[in-house]
Amino acid sequence: MARYPNTPVTKDIMPIVISFSDGQSVDVVPALFERMEKTWSVYLIPNGTDTWIDPIPDHENVLTD
Repeated sequence: MARYPNTPVTKDIMPIVISFSDGQSVDVVPALFERMEKTWSVYLIPNGTDTWIDPIPDHENVLTD
C-alpha cells in the first residue's frame, strides 16, 4: 500500500477489489495451478468457503484444439 496509500482495498468473497480515484477498479483473485488440459493451463480459485474450485468445470465445451 505504500505506492497507493489512498487507494481502498476491500474483500469481495473471492477477489480483493482495488478501487482507484478515477472510478476504475480491479478484482484480484489468487489462483493455484492445477493441471494442463490440451494446451491450456487450468487454475483453481477460492470459492469463499475455504476451499478451491475450478472456475470452468466443463472444459471440454470451452477448450478446443
